[in-house]
Amino acid sequence: MKLSSHKIRFVLGAVALALATGLCAAYAEGASLPAANARKAAPDFTLQDASGASFKLSDYRGKVVLLDFWATWCHGCKTEIPWYMEFQNKYKDRGLSVIGISMDDGWKPVKAYIAEQKVNYRVAVGDDKVTELYKIHNMPVTLLIDKNGRIVDTKVGVVDKDTFEKEIQALLQEWPQHTYSSCTIFPPTIVATARPVKLQPSNGVFFDFDRDCEASKVHFFFGSKMVTSA
Repeated sequence: MKLSSHKIRFVLGAVALALATGLCAAYAEGASLPAANARKAAPDFTLQDASGASFKLSDYRGKVVLLDFWATWCHGCKTEIPWYMEFQNKYKDRGLSVIGISMDDGWKPVKAYIAEQKVNYRVAVGDDKVTELYKIHNMPVTLLIDKNGRIVDTKVGVVDKDTFEKEIQALLQEWPQHTYSSCTIFPPTIVATARPVKLQPSNGVFFDFDRDCEASKVHFFFGSKMVTSA
């Protein structure tokens, strides 16, 4: 028996509403974030990390990024780095990536520092282009970037650790805007098996299926528990 797109939308609406309730609870715990349509895109850049590998900020789409501009001679930066190492350990499996961009004049002091401190996240040395793109005039400067590559928060000076962590937690629960195939629904723990279809989130919560998306069965995964539609 094929499942109509109307029925699929109805079931997904109920699922999304339940998830939205949990999402709202996260915001109620103290994180106050700007609306998605008020966020500006983070300028993309290409740099080399300590291993010599090139990377782009846009490589991190789908992840929450903590972007830290720092220097080895910046005392406030040295206060924050252990916190960011803690966040990386605590939230990397949930989708957080910390990137440190040193504004030192070269790699020598940076490599010595990150080796001594056992920094556990990606570090690069910035250039004039990045400095201009992000208007870096003082340090530390830390940005939180959402899963769609948009700047959510910019902190100049030492951050408030507890407040910043609550913002990270809230961002990790947001849904990225993607085009999915095989009727795969975000978050990844909810999967509908069907023919390929484009899905676009509306207001970050509800999805609208393509009218051609039909399946004999739709499987929803809640953690390790699976619920199959009739």
